[in-house]
Amino acid sequence: MARRYDTRTTIFSPEGRLYQVEYAMEAISHAGTSLGILATDGILLAAERRNTNKLLDEVFSSEKIYKLNDDMVCSVAGITSDANVLTNELRLIAQRYLLQYGESIPCEQLVSWLCDVKQAYTQYGGKRPFGVSILYMGWDKHYGYQLYQSDPSGNYDADIMAIDKIKTSPEVAPKKSRLEMNVRQLLNKCELIAKQEAVEGNWRLKKYVDSLSDMITELKTGPDKPSKDLLSEYSKRASFLKGLIQTSTFNSPTEKRNIIKAPNFTSTSSSQEDMDSLLKYHQNMQEKVAENMVLLTKSLKEQSQIASTIIKGDTEALKKSSDLTDRNLDALKVESERLQEHSRSAWKCWLWIMLGLVMVIFINMVLLMKVMKKRKIEL
Repeated sequence: MARRYDTRTTIFSPEGRLYQVEYAMEAISHAGTSLGILATDGILLAAERRNTNKLLDEVFSSEKIYKLNDDMVCSVAGITSDANVLTNELRLIAQRYLLQYGESIPCEQLVSWLCDVKQAYTQYGGKRPFGVSILYMGWDKHYGYQLYQSDPSGNYDADIMAIDKIKTSPEVAPKKSRLEMNVRQLLNKCELIAKQEAVEGNWRLKKYVDSLSDMITELKTGPDKPSKDLLSEYSKRASFLKGLIQTSTFNSPTEKRNIIKAPNFTSTSSSQEDMDSLLKYHQNMQEKVAENMVLLTKSLKEQSQIASTIIKGDTEALKKSSDLTDRNLDALKVESERLQEHSRSAWKCWLWIMLGLVMVIFINMVLLMKVMKKRKIEL
């Protein structure tokens, strides 16, 4: 029956199905798995590059992850030649938008435009659907980190975690609730803080552990609670962190063992193994603090040597400047004395010249008066 309706993509079956599109999705299911995980601070994208023939050189095998622009990357699963055509089209769309508007294209807009192209190949005669499914990961200023998936029909969804194998595998891992994911993330963060930072006086770790206890309690009573083994593991890890915080306030090993043996500490940490692990942890923390003190001392010593060298150089430069100032002052005094002597000699010279000029004028006036007097007498 299906053979009557699968010759063209424009023919619907009586059940309303497009067999060519379903055949394309079936081709994708035989490809390697592509996985994408969206988090608050980033996106993880992984792809399985399957080698169909052991004699092929893997160095020249095609890629599964492509860079589209500075803000977007995609992973493909399916027919590689179709994937190359679509990734090139994605890059062209992104570059046209960048050239026209001067900014990177929003993630969902790029996905939507390519899905329009893919949908067109399921509507027009003489064309076949693209046998490739694409995972898009990107970031834009509007919605931050985003993850999308598109199939050969032109549909796309957001926050899809995997394509291909997960759709056809008969055994699918149980879905974790958002609360359980937050519990796991907070547990890992608390354990990382406990390893890298000092527990004593760490108020941030204490707040995290308190919130973790409330979240585990809520997880136990919620509708999507995990299995008993996972709940027991979460509770044990949280109790261990509580024990670290409680024992960090004591100094002696005896006090630490007493608090560990207390009935309200934890139901599973009273064993010798847990006590030894706690004591070993605090011993490692003390050794780490000692190493940090040694490194700090070495750093202070190096800094003091560098400062001493700098001060010594500044002192020598100051001494040279002082000597140069003294020499310049002596030279200035000598030049001042010479200027004073020169000014004195020049003043005396001009004084004598003025006196001589006055005497010449006076003699000339006397002579002129005598000559004028004689002329009057003659007349």
